[in-house]
Amino acid sequence: MVEDEEVKPEHYDALGILMARGASQGEVLLGENPLKDVEFPESIIKQAARALIYISYTGYTDILTGGHDLKSHDIALVGVEHVITCAHAYLAYDGDTERVRFEMPEIYEEKYIDQFEVNTILEAHRYRLGIPKMEPDVFIPQAFNFCKAIRSQTSK
Repeated sequence: MVEDEEVKPEHYDALGILMARGASQGEVLLGENPLKDVEFPESIIKQAARALIYISYTGYTDILTGGHDLKSHDIALVGVEHVITCAHAYLAYDGDTERVRFEMPEIYEEKYIDQFEVNTILEAHRYRLGIPKMEPDVFIPQAFNFCKAIRSQTSK
């Protein structure tokens, strides 16, 4: 059972706010959606998205510089998730909170082609779907630069 006090937006972390926003729009199978009447002001969504971008960027930076014992293929796969997370969070930051992660490639081609290296998100999406032609040594710096560019846009 979710208590009313627990569904206030300020009680969620960055990812939780964005997930709660999505859940507030959904239908539940049993009972009522405890989040349906919770308002998520644009300022809270923007702060949460900005925080998630920062967390994702610094998390990937840590993987790249932290001396982890990961093979380049594994680092590239981690980069895939960071690229998609940053892309999705940036949409929320930019006011588009109605999209899901699998829509990112098309949205970025349409909306942000001049702002970000869209090829990176296309590659990330392909790798996530299991399309086998992954070149980790090429993708890893692209993923880092994509996340860095997203972070730069939100730190202005």
